[in-house]
Amino acid sequence: MKRILVYLGLGILIVFVVAGCTFGMTLEQRIQKFADDLNLADRSDIYLNFHPTSTVDYAEIRDTDYFGISLPPCEGGDTPYEIVIGDLSNPAAVTATIDSTAIGFSGPYDVIFTMALDGMDYRIAKMYADLGAGWYYVVE
Repeated sequence: MKRILVYLGLGILIVFVVAGCTFGMTLEQRIQKFADDLNLADRSDIYLNFHPTSTVDYAEIRDTDYFGISLPPCEGGDTPYEIVIGDLSNPAAVTATIDSTAIGFSGPYDVIFTMALDGMDYRIAKMYADLGAGWYYVVE
């Protein structure tokens, strides 16, 4: 009887561990959350989408104006930012397109996200884009 209880307890523990692996934020969810935050008037929490130790610019992106030049806030008749994922098979190079009239040029534009796990959540480690003038790091 004691052995049965031990195996039962071990089985329950394994189920919780396996189920717990699905509680984190996926690649798609993190990129969507970043897009949602780009569309907010208050961008004070946008830095939380980025990996705290893998993002070199982490201290800089805490400034709410950091994204203001490359990805300006939507105003008036601007269309909201939309990020469409193209390929997420490689978390180190997730390809996507980003579009909004707030950028000021006709898009969509190509973007590559480097993603990294932070516990069970994916976060953006780096982001670089071609917004019409060649590839550059938006966040490194």
